[in-house]
Amino acid sequence: MEGLGNIMMRVRLGSSCLPATVQSLESVSELRVMQILDDYKIATEGEPGAEAYILIEAKEEHRDEVFKVITQMKEIQACSHTAGEYGVVARVRGTSFEWIEQFIAVRIRTLGHVQRVRHCDVINLEGF
Repeated sequence: MEGLGNIMMRVRLGSSCLPATVQSLESVSELRVMQILDDYKIATEGEPGAEAYILIEAKEEHRDEVFKVITQMKEIQACSHTAGEYGVVARVRGTSFEWIEQFIAVRIRTLGHVQRVRHCDVINLEGF
């Protein structure tokens, strides 16, 4: 793969060797590891749409507050309160990737105590 790409992996506790294994791959230039402290998920079914992970950096003393606000948004499929650079990691579903970008710009970036936001679009390769 040429260019910059992001891959997000969610692994179970006890998979401590995974970061070292992934980091040893020749083409991995940067690896960020976040430990999940608290989780919020909703069961979702319905029409397929665009999905993305939103990585939210918030002031440490306000991470719980940001987590609680994010989990109240109906568009959020899952949300994890984490330790690491990004204190909150959420999964959002929308009608298109453009819709997701607008959602992030209007609903996430404007939240109080949010310092930085990144997102990674989800490309589902199931069935290939």
